[in-house]
Amino acid sequence: MITSDYKFEFCSGKGTDEWHHIQSYETPVADGLLGTWNIPDIPPGSYRFRLVVVDKTGNYPEPCEVQVIIEH
Repeated sequence: MITSDYKFEFCSGKGTDEWHHIQSYETPVADGLLGTWNIPDIPPGSYRFRLVVVDKTGNYPEPCEVQVIIEH
């Protein structure tokens, strides 16, 4: 899949759906690294991380969401 625009977001996962923007990208990627998340200022804990994509036709497929645990 070649993406057009996409962004990374995270949510604390503590009973809230308040998503926080991490980074947006406009460069298409095919079979490569989409980006990184620099976490030094994020407190340890459980978070939800998601990738939101806008495809070539302008549609928003269902975001890809995973649970992550940050440990320092």
